[in-house]
Amino acid sequence: MNELHQTIFKKADKAIEHAKDYELVFSKPDSTLNKELFEFIHFEQLCCPWLKFQVSFEPGNGPVSLKLGDSAETKEMVNLVMDLDKLRPVK
Repeated sequence: MNELHQTIFKKADKAIEHAKDYELVFSKPDSTLNKELFEFIHFEQLCCPWLKFQVSFEPGNGPVSLKLGDSAETKEMVNLVMDLDKLRPVK
Protein backbone atom coordinates (compact mmCIF):
# COMPACT_ATOMS: atom_id res chain seq x y z
CA MET A 1 0.00 0.00 0.00
CA ASN A 2 2.81 2.40 0.86
CA GLU A 3 4.41 1.76 -2.53
CA LEU A 4 1.10 2.52 -4.23
CA HIS A 5 0.78 5.77 -2.25
CA GLN A 6 4.23 6.85 -3.33
CA THR A 7 3.64 5.91 -6.97
CA ILE A 8 0.37 7.82 -7.22
CA PHE A 9 1.56 10.86 -5.29
CA LYS A 10 4.69 11.17 -7.42
CA LYS A 11 2.47 11.30 -10.51
CA ALA A 12 0.22 14.04 -9.08
CA ASP A 13 1.09 17.52 -10.29
CA LYS A 14 -0.69 19.30 -7.48
CA ALA A 15 -3.05 18.99 -4.56
CA ILE A 16 -5.93 21.44 -4.47
CA GLU A 17 -7.36 22.13 -1.04
CA HIS A 18 -11.14 22.57 -0.96
CA ALA A 19 -13.30 23.26 2.09
CA LYS A 20 -14.11 19.57 2.70
CA ASP A 21 -11.65 17.59 0.59
CA TYR A 22 -8.41 17.46 -1.34
CA GLU A 23 -8.16 17.05 -5.07
CA LEU A 24 -5.10 15.43 -6.61
CA VAL A 25 -4.59 16.53 -10.23
CA PHE A 26 -2.70 14.42 -12.74
CA SER A 27 -2.10 16.71 -15.72
CA LYS A 28 -0.30 14.10 -17.82
CA PRO A 29 -1.91 10.73 -17.09
CA ASP A 30 0.07 7.72 -18.25
CA SER A 31 -1.20 4.31 -19.33
CA THR A 32 -0.98 2.85 -15.79
CA LEU A 33 -2.65 5.67 -13.84
CA ASN A 34 -6.24 4.40 -14.07
CA LYS A 35 -5.30 0.97 -12.74
CA GLU A 36 -3.20 2.48 -9.94
CA LEU A 37 -5.98 4.88 -8.92
CA PHE A 38 -8.56 2.12 -8.65
CA GLU A 39 -6.14 -0.14 -6.74
CA PHE A 40 -5.45 2.77 -4.39
CA ILE A 41 -9.18 3.37 -3.83
CA HIS A 42 -9.78 -0.34 -3.26
CA PHE A 43 -7.07 -0.55 -0.55
CA GLU A 44 -8.17 2.69 1.09
CA GLN A 45 -11.76 1.47 1.28
CA LEU A 46 -10.58 -1.57 3.24
CA CYS A 47 -9.16 0.56 6.04
CA CYS A 48 -11.38 3.64 5.69
CA PRO A 49 -14.80 2.56 4.34
CA TRP A 50 -16.30 5.93 5.30
CA LEU A 51 -13.93 7.92 3.06
CA LYS A 52 -15.48 9.33 -0.11
CA PHE A 53 -13.59 9.17 -3.43
CA GLN A 54 -14.44 10.91 -6.67
CA VAL A 55 -12.47 10.36 -9.89
CA SER A 56 -12.84 12.70 -12.85
CA PHE A 57 -11.51 12.16 -16.37
CA GLU A 58 -11.28 15.04 -18.84
CA PRO A 59 -11.93 14.25 -22.52
CA GLY A 60 -9.15 12.92 -24.69
CA ASN A 61 -5.94 12.48 -22.79
CA GLY A 62 -6.72 15.44 -20.53
CA PRO A 63 -6.15 15.72 -16.80
CA VAL A 64 -7.45 13.18 -14.32
CA SER A 65 -8.36 14.22 -10.79
CA LEU A 66 -9.06 12.33 -7.57
CA LYS A 67 -10.98 13.93 -4.72
CA LEU A 68 -10.58 12.48 -1.22
CA GLY A 69 -12.77 13.35 1.76
CA ASP A 70 -16.16 14.88 2.38
CA SER A 71 -15.88 16.76 5.67
CA ALA A 72 -13.40 18.92 7.57
CA GLU A 73 -12.54 15.93 9.79
CA THR A 74 -11.87 13.51 6.94
CA LYS A 75 -9.96 16.20 5.06
CA GLU A 76 -7.60 16.64 8.02
CA MET A 77 -7.11 12.88 8.30
CA VAL A 78 -6.35 12.64 4.57
CA ASN A 79 -3.77 15.41 4.89
CA LEU A 80 -1.99 13.80 7.84
CA VAL A 81 -2.05 10.19 6.69
CA MET A 82 -1.20 10.77 3.06
CA ASP A 83 1.40 13.53 3.48
CA LEU A 84 -0.28 15.73 0.89
CA ASP A 85 1.80 18.66 2.13
CA LYS A 86 4.68 17.21 0.09
CA LEU A 87 2.78 18.04 -3.12
CA ARG A 88 2.55 21.53 -4.49
CA PRO A 89 -0.58 22.88 -2.77
CA VAL A 90 -2.97 25.13 -4.65
CA LYS A 91 -5.77 26.95 -2.82
